[in-house]
Amino acid sequence: MAAEDLAGGDLEYVEWAGEAKLLGSLETELAELEQARYELPELS
Repeated sequence: MAAEDLAGGDLEYVEWAGEAKLLGSLETELAELEQARYELPELS
């Protein structure tokens, strides 16, 4: 059961849970980007 399922659910909790989920996704994406590297081809 989630807060969204409760009658008159706890809006503050629902908002916090959504923000926590968003933050988790952003942290995952940032970790992937930190490993990304791009090299320009050498000009001759």
